[in-house]
Amino acid sequence: MLECSRPLDLVVAVIKSCTPNGLGGLIVTLKDPTGTIGASIHHKVLTESEYGKDLTIGAALILQKVSIFKPLRPSHYLNITLRNLIKVKFISDASFRYK
Repeated sequence: MLECSRPLDLVVAVIKSCTPNGLGGLIVTLKDPTGTIGASIHHKVLTESEYGKDLTIGAALILQKVSIFKPLRPSHYLNITLRNLIKVKFISDASFRYK
């Protein structure tokens, strides 16, 4: 059974890994101080937003009202669309890294 929890108001995280999903979008792993989570980035984010070229490992994402999908227990992931992507900033300062 597919579950969807209440959207998260704000998420700030860094892309730790990034792989094309075969549908024009990306599957990424996001990391913040609380841990890691998988995410799906919709293909329109890559092709129709100003941030498409910046979505790479090391980029920081600021997201709003992000849905968490739970297709199978215990897996879960974020769904990133044009509507919830606020900003992408590439972190060039080597002192700012999550390990």
